[in-house]
Order: sequence, then structure tokens, then C-alpha cells
Amino acid sequence: MENEWVYDLESKIYSIVKTKANAMEVSEGVSLIQKFPTLKWTTTDSSSSSANFPCVYLHELGGTEVGQDLVNKTINGVMENIEVTVYTATTQADARLIMACVIEVLKSLRFSVSPMPEFENLSTTYRCICRARRMVGSGDTF
Repeated sequence: MENEWVYDLESKIYSIVKTKANAMEVSEGVSLIQKFPTLKWTTTDSSSSSANFPCVYLHELGGTEVGQDLVNKTINGVMENIEVTVYTATTQADARLIMACVIEVLKSLRFSVSPMPEFENLSTTYRCICRARRMVGSGDTF
């Protein structure tokens, strides 16, 4: 399939962001995953009361095809949109720290963040949401 790369974008981005963010140093000699050993990563919504905390929910939003040619048989590029939600049951500072690591990785992958992270305190949880986007071409590598 010529266009298969488009359908694998979410899992590819998810894998890279998870691996790089978990390894990021958040304090002297301490990585994100060491600071939050129960950190759960998912592409399935975890806002339910049975969710594990802290949690990073990375979700691909609807993209748009870009760079069409006159033949128009293949997808040459996609404006990729990713939404990231971080949930914690501890503090807003923890949600902010986890989100900062995720954004650092997305920026290293040349994503633009818009809007900037938005924080919300729910009854017993803290939530932080942001969206990131970039154009991805069929031959791009991450």
C-alpha cells in the first residue's frame, strides 16, 4: 500500500514521544520515568474514574492531505494534528512537568504547539491539555 505511512503516523509518533520523554532528565540524574514510575502512556482515553495516574493520553486528531500532485494517486503529505492530555492525581505541578517533557519531544520533532498547555483542576485530578501540529511528508523521517 502506497499510503500506509499515513495510517501508521499516530503509533510512530506515540512510540517516539513515549521513549524520549521517559528518558528525559527532570532533575539531577532523575529521568521522568524514575520520578513517576507508574506513569501510564496510552492512545485510549483515560479520563474515566478507573484510570491509572499519572497518565499521558496522546491522540491523533483528523489530519488534512497536503501537497497533492496532478496524478493524485498517493498521499504526498499530511498536516498532522496531535492532542496530548496529561492527568495526575497529585498536583498541577506534576501535570505541568510531565507535559513539559512531552512538549520538548514534540518540538524536537518539529511540531508547533497551539494553543499552549491549558490546565484544569477537576475534583480529585489535575489535567493539562495541548495540541501540536506539523506537516509530514511521505518521505519524512523522525
